[in-house]
Amino acid sequence: MEAASDDARDIDIADAVRNLITQPQIPELLFDLLDGLGKGVGVCEILWDTSNQFWQPRDYEWVDPRFLKPDRETLRDFRLLTDASPIEGEPLTPGKYVVHQPRLKSGLPLRNGLARLVAVMYMLKSYTVRDWWAFAEKFGIPVVVGKYGNNASPEQIQTLLEAIASLASDAGCAIPASMTLEMQETASRNNGGALFKEMAVWCDEQISKAVLGQTMTTDNGSSRSQADVHDRVRMDIARWDARQLENTLNEFLVRPFVIMNYGPQDSYPRVVLRLSEPEDLKMLVDALTL
Repeated sequence: MEAASDDARDIDIADAVRNLITQPQIPELLFDLLDGLGKGVGVCEILWDTSNQFWQPRDYEWVDPRFLKPDRETLRDFRLLTDASPIEGEPLTPGKYVVHQPRLKSGLPLRNGLARLVAVMYMLKSYTVRDWWAFAEKFGIPVVVGKYGNNASPEQIQTLLEAIASLASDAGCAIPASMTLEMQETASRNNGGALFKEMAVWCDEQISKAVLGQTMTTDNGSSRSQADVHDRVRMDIARWDARQLENTLNEFLVRPFVIMNYGPQDSYPRVVLRLSEPEDLKMLVDALTL
């Protein structure tokens, strides 16, 4: 927490904001706001406790994005669909909502969500896994073949079918002894479905690149130096997310809280989100052994 100045009143205001930020509901608020990374916008309603002279949030309620609609003119400001206005929606009441619009790229907020970016890869992987299951069902289960003679009666054939059904659910058949049933070999069957696995892994890698900027922190293998470089990329993204999140808190939570309790100010305290950096244990050991 950074006070607006060293003035005693500004320090008192900063202490009040610090108590606000340390409330047990804040982690859940941050979690719900980060939902905007996937959808382009995350909105939480502030449930103010006005029973005392000092107003403060009692809780925060996540707003389902299905009840949000961008305005017609700019497509940047969101409106809330209500019973009174189910088509156009109503403007979000200032001081009542925390609106987080992560800036992942330039453009409209609705096009910034990670879900839109990875939708194609998610769809391709879903189709691949579906075909993989069909392949496993067709070629992964042994086919039970029962043969009956030319003089077999219908009762004997039915007995054979029941015996096959007791051994296998769908991978079974009954044919005359004079007939031949062959399963044609395919390239995908010979390599055990490796093609489907490669496609699924490739889709996962593209999603990891879109979300984390790299793949090594989610996979096994790779060298230590490569993993360190990719981990730094991940931390850069996390720091960028934290920077945007703290701007949202300062604009939509801290400022209304201060105005409601202390009146408008020339400058306001700021919440600063700091990430714990991973320690370089090797460097520490080398320094201690010198």
